[in-house]
Formats: sequence, C-alpha cells, structure tokens
Amino acid sequence: MPLAALLAFALAAGLYRYAPGAYSALLRLFGVPEQPFGYPFLDTQFVLAQIDCWRRGIDVYVVNPCDALGRLHDYSPLWLRLPLPTGLGWSDRFGLLVDLGFLLSLFFLPRPATRLDGALLLAATLSQVTAFGLERGNTDLLIFALAVAAGRLWLRAPALRAAGYAVVFGAGLLKFFPLVLFVVALRERLRDMLAIALAGCAGLVGFVLAYHAELRKLAPNIAGPNYFGDMFGATILPHGAAIAASVLLGWAPAWLPGALLALLCAASLGGAARLAGDAGFAGADARLLPRTRLFLVMGALLVCGCFFAHASIRYRAVFLLFALPGLLALGRGMPAGPARCAVLGAAAAALFLMWSMRFGLAGWLPQQVAWWWAVSVLAGVLLRFAARAAAMRELTAWRRLQLNARDRTASRGGAN
Repeated sequence: MPLAALLAFALAAGLYRYAPGAYSALLRLFGVPEQPFGYPFLDTQFVLAQIDCWRRGIDVYVVNPCDALGRLHDYSPLWLRLPLPTGLGWSDRFGLLVDLGFLLSLFFLPRPATRLDGALLLAATLSQVTAFGLERGNTDLLIFALAVAAGRLWLRAPALRAAGYAVVFGAGLLKFFPLVLFVVALRERLRDMLAIALAGCAGLVGFVLAYHAELRKLAPNIAGPNYFGDMFGATILPHGAAIAASVLLGWAPAWLPGALLALLCAASLGGAARLAGDAGFAGADARLLPRTRLFLVMGALLVCGCFFAHASIRYRAVFLLFALPGLLALGRGMPAGPARCAVLGAAAAALFLMWSMRFGLAGWLPQQVAWWWAVSVLAGVLLRFAARAAAMRELTAWRRLQLNARDRTASRGGAN
C-alpha cells in the first residue's frame, strides 16, 4: 500500500514536470479543485508566506501581501516562529518534505490482515482525499506523520510512551486538533494518566498565557463552515437541510438547524452506546492486535474530534486511514447481525467519503449520511475503549471500594 502510494506520487510528479496537460487532467479525474496558478503546494506556500511577512514586521492576522491568495493567518502563533527558510523555491521543497513524510509514515500503519483488506486500504490510500492533501501540501499531512510516530511510541516501553505524548503535545500546539489524542492516556495507570493530564494542561495554559493576544486575533480568521462545499462536520447536514428547506419551501424556522443537530447527536450517541454494549463487538475488539486497536482509537478520536468541534476541509478525512484497518478487522471478527452490519457499513462509508469529491451536490446527502454513520460507529469504538481502559478500571475499582467502606461504616453505626 505505501509503496503503491509512493509510485503514484512519483508518477504525478513526473507528469507535472514533463506533461503538465496530463497532470491537470489527472487532477480533474481525482476531483481535486482547480488551482488559480497552476502549480502545487499552495498550502505550504501559505505557511512560508506568513512567516516571510511576519519577519518583515507585517501583522499577518490583519493583512498578508506575501501570500498568493492574500490568506490571513489562522494557524497557531508557533508557525510564525519556526526557523524555516522562505526564499524562492522553498515552498516546493517544504511541500515535498511534508508529502514524503506522510507517504513514508504509511509504512508504519497497521498491516491489512487479508488480501481484500489490502485492496480496500490501497483504494483508500490512493483516494481523492489523499490526492487533494498531497497536491496542496497541506500541513495536516505533517500532523498525520507525527501522529503515526506517537502511535508507534505508545506501543513501546513507558519512557517511550511519554515521548509519544510529547510528540502529540507539539503537534497540538501547531494545529490544535491533535490535542484530542491525549485521551489515549486512559490506557495508562491512573497515577500516570493524571500526571500526563496535569503536564499537558500546564503546558497548554502556559501556551495560552504566552500567546493569548495573537490567539484572540486569529480566531476570527478561522473559516466558517461551507455547507455545500468541500467541508465536513456535524453542523453541515442540519444547516444545509435548513437552507434547502428555505430555498424549496420559501421558509424555514430559525430553530430548525439546532433541533436537527440535537436529534442527530442523540441518535449518534444512542447508536454508539448500543454498539459499545454489543457482546460480539466487545469480543472482536478484544481480539484485535494491539497496534490495530490503538490506531483505530486514534483515528476515532481525530475524526470524531474534528467532526464535532468545527467544520474541516475534506483533506482532513485522511485520518480515516488510521481507523479503516481496525474497522475491517472488527467486522470480520463479529458474528452476523446488526452490529456487524453497522461496523462494515462504517468501513464502506469511510471508503466512499474518501472517493466522493466529484459527486457535487448530487452526492451531498449521501456524504452527510455516510459521515454520521461512520462517526457513530467510531464513537462506539471510543466508548468501548473508555470502558476497558486501565485508568477507568482503576477509578471504578477505587470508587467501589469507597462505596463498600461507606456501607460498612453505615451498617456498624446502625448496629450500634
């Protein structure tokens, strides 16, 4: 799978260099949105342009003449302090490094267990979503590689696991959303989990105190949701449905998006809880290989976190690659029934979402249904993970001891 991705990347690079027309046709085939300037790595150019303007004393939170599209800074303030070169041609080199880092990290993802799994994972890896991120050279691919590194460290000895949390903290300070991976600390002993949580909170508080003025300035620059564009998130379906009702019926109540969102969240949480309590699901989860289970949980955290926190551009769906091997293994190990259909349906939904960029408005509703289906199953994975996590078991046992001690004290007092 990763070797095929590298070969496809080399082929695309060769077409761009020697057959630009064929390269443009390939982008259109993959549904990658057309660029106004005809060259790749527009997002890496954006990062370096911000740094360049900042070094010149320009407030990139307000104006950014260095960027080809004039995009304002909406990343972490730390990007502006990175010692990256910004001269002519460096955006291509930085973009290549980001893309190659992502492609090489694919070698460290869980291996497919069967040939069918391998074919499905290959299709997901060579998908439109992946091509979109690679063509833009988006820094989410760098976060992907850092998350892979953290996941591999978490499978090692305690000292290396601590390094994994440090990697996630660094990634979180760059793009914020990776901080959700600190939930993985529930795997640790309760004492260690509390220490990790305290250290992470202390570092985050220090970061906010140091850059609070810039954080307030960047917040308005974060793009709002595009309900019928290349974004995904929990608010897309309810608000898009309200807009469609307003256009088709001429009127829609102001409370409709909020009510639809509440209903969808309740249905999603209910489905997740039922799945987490299913005996077949629990048995298949217990039989997963440690690496497959860990990356499934990481993928569930990243996808669910991005889905419910804020609308995200489509290339962030690349984190479904973390979860897909685990979903396929779960479905294969479960007995026939509704729970198995739900898990395999989520795997099919993930593959569909990574290949549905060309469907346009005709595919809008199927895409939204697929997102809610996949997220509901991944939320069930997270509930199951929390229920069996070491820290939660220790906390439950400690709480049980406290209740038993209180009951014994009460019974002795009654006897007296």
